Amino acid sequence: MIILGHQLIEHDKFILVESMEELIRCGQENNGSCAIQVSTVKDAIFANAMGAKYMMVNKDMAIEIQQVANEYLFDSRVIVPISSEDEIEGLAKLGIDGVLFD
Repeated sequence: MIILGHQLIEHDKFILVESMEELIRCGQENNGSCAIQVSTVKDAIFANAMGAKYMMVNKDMAIEIQQVANEYLFDSRVIVPISSEDEIEGLAKLGIDGVLFD
């Protein structure tokens, strides 16, 4: 599991963008170290196709998007924002790629 934003764990740096247009520019200018918030399966498919390294997904959509990402072998990783270490185990058991401490 990828753990981003934890004070004791070093992680990749990335740029969070807000639109698909920004994602394209970010990917070209930053070697693909970009993340984008997605809320639908369609958005996740496009984000992956456009080279997002991370897709920030709320807990409600995480399982559905993770299943699609697994089925189609996405290069992008599904990341769920969390506020407590206690949330990690449940998300890991669901097979979610990673978490981001907010």
